[in-house]
Amino acid sequence: MQEFPVVVLIGPRQVGKTTLARQIANEHPGAVWLDMELPSDQQKLTDMEAWLTAMRHRLVVIDEVHFLPAIFSALRPEVDADRRPGRFLLTGSANPMLLKGVSESLAGRAAYLELPPLTLPEVLPTHTLQMHWFRGGYRLALLAPSHKAYHRWAEQYIQRFVQRDLQAMFDLVLAPATVQNLWQMLANNNGGILNTESFARALGVSGPTVKKYITLLEGAFLLRSLPPWFVNANKRLVRSPKLYIRDSGLVHHFTGIATPEDMPGHVAVGASWEGYVVEQIIRQLPDGFTPFFYCTHQGAEINLLLVKNGRPRYAIEVKHSLAPVLSKGFYSAAAEVGATQLFVICTVTDAYPGPHKATVCSLPIFLKQYLV
Repeated sequence: MQEFPVVVLIGPRQVGKTTLARQIANEHPGAVWLDMELPSDQQKLTDMEAWLTAMRHRLVVIDEVHFLPAIFSALRPEVDADRRPGRFLLTGSANPMLLKGVSESLAGRAAYLELPPLTLPEVLPTHTLQMHWFRGGYRLALLAPSHKAYHRWAEQYIQRFVQRDLQAMFDLVLAPATVQNLWQMLANNNGGILNTESFARALGVSGPTVKKYITLLEGAFLLRSLPPWFVNANKRLVRSPKLYIRDSGLVHHFTGIATPEDMPGHVAVGASWEGYVVEQIIRQLPDGFTPFFYCTHQGAEINLLLVKNGRPRYAIEVKHSLAPVLSKGFYSAAAEVGATQLFVICTVTDAYPGPHKATVCSLPIFLKQYLV
């Protein structure tokens, strides 16, 4: 806010965007607050140009801006007339460029900051890694008084926010049963290679419909598409992205894992752990790093490849095990891409040297000591 005229705080529902925006507004005497879910506040912007001009010398906070996407076009000429930093703070639960009717990106005028659910370092030591992994990072899920209450929260979250918001923001309507089935498929294929046609056949809808819905769920910060890394034209490489549900708590809800005690031995636990580790690392990547995965049709695979300046730095294998046994495919893949450091992140509590100069360590140790 000290550098840009407009700051757009984005992220999924229920992560604290409004709470943070109110805190900032309270620190600015005379700040104006508009909630775009309220028809009365939308009415104030009937003549956007006149209203914005009248508020030129006050901080303007517009909450849930995705319900009035036309504001982005109105902001450009107003910002160009007065480019003082810290004029506008917007919050939204979707990528603005996916909203219907938005053609103005405010490039050079706005900074976009994503506020994700709580990460592992933020909840330790108040909560354990096991509990954070099981319930995910949403505050109300993590603080639910019981596991049953957490599952009720997850069900309501999908029904109230996801289904309602997607319809309101993107003008896309799917039957509730179809949405429920799609989420269960996504959870049971968490970390799998995206195949929209396979999903479409199982759901009885068209491939383009599934692809659009998945794109919008990505835009609502609920799914993550992890792209493949292409490095060797002579290799037969997997070229479709991997798809993860970003919050592990939603994965466990839709795979039917009722309590943490039910996780060991469950068919979904390995993929859940992989997705959890991948998401926690990506959320805390230092500037300049880009995440990929690497997979050949011959079986060489890297779960997470961190690339900086076009060069692979970290090759990461994720194992839900206290004594991980790695296949030759990981080491051969790391050699193929030229990764400089190899890591195996598993459920141990310490760190120690592994074979082929790989470091075996816990997730907290990797985030604190090695991700630099």
